Amino acid sequence: MKKSASKILKDWEVENGRCWVKEIQMMAEQGKTWSDVSAFFGIEETRLRAAAYYIGVKFNLKRRVAKTRHWSGQVPNYYWYQGRRWTLKELSEFSGIKHTTIYCRIHQKSWSVARAVETPVMTKSQAGQLGWEAVKNEQATTPNRAQANRPTHAAHGL
Repeated sequence: MKKSASKILKDWEVENGRCWVKEIQMMAEQGKTWSDVSAFFGIEETRLRAAAYYIGVKFNLKRRVAKTRHWSGQVPNYYWYQGRRWTLKELSEFSGIKHTTIYCRIHQKSWSVARAVETPVMTKSQAGQLGWEAVKNEQATTPNRAQANRPTHAAHGL
């Protein structure tokens, strides 16, 4: 019976006492390609790539090995603002903005911490006084759903 690629790699780890992912990373840093790595481990290239991809490791085009899976989604406990570390609660007390708003601005809208803390939250009446265009980009919404689904230059009735 043919051994699976992951079984071969695990056996290699047991024999050599080194992590196979680290070994591949070292080879990548030396400028070796997948074919070199597969020859080293004695596994077909496609099977080796599949085993690596399955656990979330891949070669970059720059011949580096990188994790394909993203970070666990755990949020940082502290945010860097005005030269010191702040918690979300401290930032919300300092700015007078709800901590959920600050969190969403930083993590969902990808705003900087400074922008998230320093941009005031507008009520609908304040937004109306400024005019819709000024606010539309901040809120990232459109007045009606039909407009959201079509490009502005669409030729209608053709």
